[in-house]
Amino acid sequence: MRSLVTLFMIASGVLAASPIVVERTSVQQIEDGPIVTLDYEFRPGETVYFTFRLAKFETVENDDKQKLELAYRIEVADADGTPVVEPYAGKIVTEMLPEDRNWTPKGRWNFSLPDHAEDGKYKITLVAQDLIGKTETRSTAAFTVRNRRVERSDTLVARGFGFYRSEESVKALDPPAYHPKDLIWVKFELTGYKLGEKNAMDVQYGLTVLEPSGKVSFSQPEAAREKFQNFYPKRFVPAVFNLTLPENVTTGVYTLVLTIRDHVGNQDLELRREFTVE
Repeated sequence: MRSLVTLFMIASGVLAASPIVVERTSVQQIEDGPIVTLDYEFRPGETVYFTFRLAKFETVENDDKQKLELAYRIEVADADGTPVVEPYAGKIVTEMLPEDRNWTPKGRWNFSLPDHAEDGKYKITLVAQDLIGKTETRSTAAFTVRNRRVERSDTLVARGFGFYRSEESVKALDPPAYHPKDLIWVKFELTGYKLGEKNAMDVQYGLTVLEPSGKVSFSQPEAAREKFQNFYPKRFVPAVFNLTLPENVTTGVYTLVLTIRDHVGNQDLELRREFTVE
């Protein structure tokens, strides 16, 4: 029965063409540079270079030459499958001489990672089409991005809050204790805010410092505000600020009150943390 079906397809002129093939996909840190493996870690803001070759495509005769017509589409997704940059579409249309019959055209593309690209393993998906042979194939390549990790939340939250000795400090003070004339450094990450149209986000925070007696020592209702919109969603906002203790500050336990507002999601959060002046 199989041989009869095959004979019928040949006689009818509908024998399927061999599908186009993607060969040698690779990811580089620099154009035409060495191929990087998953052990190499790209950083947010870096440029990623992607190359590939196409083979097994059909051609049509044009005078003494063979014409080929190929199309491709490239997409990039993060570890969650979220698109990172706008998809890219390209074409390769050219003619080959008879002696070029083993030539495989090379495709190139590069893109910049967003400054807020998240940590994890990213995937490049290539869909290639032979427009003459009417076949299509798909191939993938992977690379790694390294960034700080912030646990997700369904509601507005401040992660990793800490008091620090300086802006460069990586370890929070425990207990948080300062002296007159010291700089108080505070760091945390906001996440759990909602995203609007085209991944728009809008969060702000204000701060108030309460003296040991409960009296307001300092207040700034809108200390910082972050409004952002991008093709790739920004899932957390790092926050850093400092306060200067006056020389004649009263010793005791102070309270820092943060009032955080998510304007898109209509969420509010109040955070209270204590520190000591000795």
